[in-house]
Amino acid sequence: MKLSLSIVALIMISTLSFAQKASVTEPFIIQGQLTNFSGNELMFFFRDPQKGLKDHTIETVKVDSTGKFYLKTYAITRPTMATLRKNELSVNVYAAPGYNLTLTGDVKDMLQFMLQKKISGVGAQSNQYLCAQDVAMYAYRDSVSWYEMKERELLKFIKKDKRLRDSLFVQAFGNTNVNDKWLKDFARITRLDNEFLHAYYLLNLVTHDSTYDHVRAASFLAANTDKKLWVNLYSPENLVSENYISWFMGTYPEYLRKQAISKNPSYKDDKQDIELIREMATHYKGQIREIKLYTKMKGVITYCRSFEEMEGYKNKMPRYIALLKSSTDQAELTQSLIDKETELMRARIGKPAPLFEAADSTGVVHNLSDYKGKVVYLDLWASWCGPCRAEAPYFKELTEKYKGTSDIAFISVAVMDKQDKWRGALIKDQPSGLQLYDTEGLVQQRYFASSIPKFILINKKGEIVSFDAPPPSNRAALETLLDKELSY
Repeated sequence: MKLSLSIVALIMISTLSFAQKASVTEPFIIQGQLTNFSGNELMFFFRDPQKGLKDHTIETVKVDSTGKFYLKTYAITRPTMATLRKNELSVNVYAAPGYNLTLTGDVKDMLQFMLQKKISGVGAQSNQYLCAQDVAMYAYRDSVSWYEMKERELLKFIKKDKRLRDSLFVQAFGNTNVNDKWLKDFARITRLDNEFLHAYYLLNLVTHDSTYDHVRAASFLAANTDKKLWVNLYSPENLVSENYISWFMGTYPEYLRKQAISKNPSYKDDKQDIELIREMATHYKGQIREIKLYTKMKGVITYCRSFEEMEGYKNKMPRYIALLKSSTDQAELTQSLIDKETELMRARIGKPAPLFEAADSTGVVHNLSDYKGKVVYLDLWASWCGPCRAEAPYFKELTEKYKGTSDIAFISVAVMDKQDKWRGALIKDQPSGLQLYDTEGLVQQRYFASSIPKFILINKKGEIVSFDAPPPSNRAALETLLDKELSY
């Protein structure tokens, strides 16, 4: 009897799943023309329910020589926010089965494009909110970014921002006579997005401002957010909001960790990311727990910077991987740990530093092997990386201190960058040290620079001393390491 019931249940689930897929008979279409577009394709991506909302589906959109493009897809199975992207171009759209959107604009100047772009066609009414939001956010921008604001200033900013978004909301969703069956769905998505965006601003403040202990932080959040937000924090209804999934629930474990430390100073761990994973595993519930545990662990593994760091994750992460309900996700993350460890084995401490050739801005090619016999401080960066360029003044101070030392070399290599952008950054920042460009991505690949800035220290024998060395801004720690190697 139990077997029969199981079979019946399986058939019902399969039938329901098939019926749901089969019911999506209307495609989503997005087309248009982007004047002065450089390239022959765009990427269209969205968070996919078929992947448990953990991963995005990405579709390639072909663009012809005049900037015209067209995409028809049945992969959009529910109303959702999607993004059309290529390099600096990034346009959010509300997508749903049956929508047929036309996007037009001139992308020669990206700011002007965001202000003047047009979206028309079936589904244009809900998308007018996103277009108007782009224009309004520029017109009402503050001289100080929200994340730099203190409590009183931030509360004032949020109040103003809420009034603006509420006004745009009424304009886009107030007319219920529009022939759009998804309009109410996008109204609900927009409300949640705005609610969690403002809550995220406040959460970020109390998490990263050291003046907030656990009592003050909790009191501040309770006084300035809707009580229902916390009561329904793990409700599956929130999963339509990208701001909920990505921003709020991405920062919330940092808040939980800070609260735990404030209550109990002995709470600590060698790996902060492991602590965040632990907070998610302890507090999160329902589908958001599966989403954030999986994506956080996947990101930690992908962006692990050294073999030594991986050793800590290898010993602690399996217990959290085992908590995932999906055996497929468990197997994928377990294999990723193994693959990443094998990859990083080639660049562990004491191993020969991977050799490479790269050209400077004049075209002269330099080989790392030419610097054997010198201590080499290797800096991997990119023009688009704010934290990388913020290190430039400290780097100048560092090279200035050691300019009379003949057995040390400071080498910076631009990775994952565009050559014209790199040259522009060199002119603007006037960085010190030897500046090279990673033309074919070999330096980025051989030094596993999936995240930057990344600093590597190589000894006089050409061996790796640190695969994740202190940055120039951490001058005391770095100089101690450099002086030690120079003494040999």
